[in-house]
Amino acid sequence: MNAQDIIDALVISGICLREQIEGCTEQEIAQLERKAGAPLPQQYKTFLAAAGRAAPGFFTGTDFYIRQVDGLTEDAADLLRENNEPFDLPAGAFVFSMHQGYVFHYFILSDDADPPVYTYCEGKGMPRPAGESFSDYLLNSVDWHVRIAEEARAYSKP
Repeated sequence: MNAQDIIDALVISGICLREQIEGCTEQEIAQLERKAGAPLPQQYKTFLAAAGRAAPGFFTGTDFYIRQVDGLTEDAADLLRENNEPFDLPAGAFVFSMHQGYVFHYFILSDDADPPVYTYCEGKGMPRPAGESFSDYLLNSVDWHVRIAEEARAYSKP
């Protein structure tokens, strides 16, 4: 998946307008990579370059964009400790998304360009697969946003 595919998915789905989407600079991505202490997966960097600063309507209420991800891995580790979970984040985990402080998504930093994504939800036990790859997770998330919007419209009709 390239940057244009990501932008097209967001626009064609009706989640946001093309002019609302804002990608990250190479410097912002490099800074996040330095903070992560390892190279970020190529598909995640592609997303950041395409829409990593803003895509209004996509992941509203979720810490997901570049200005919000710094520190999420530590926040997720704290959440696991607070919940007395019998497991820790795996070595190399990079948390790229946290919703309302009780759900987070991560992948393992490795040489995989498009790694699997895992999710943890407070009270649900062990993390579970959330996508066979970051690209898969992203496309499934677009579909989920569309379904939620359709359900909301159907519910609001008299």
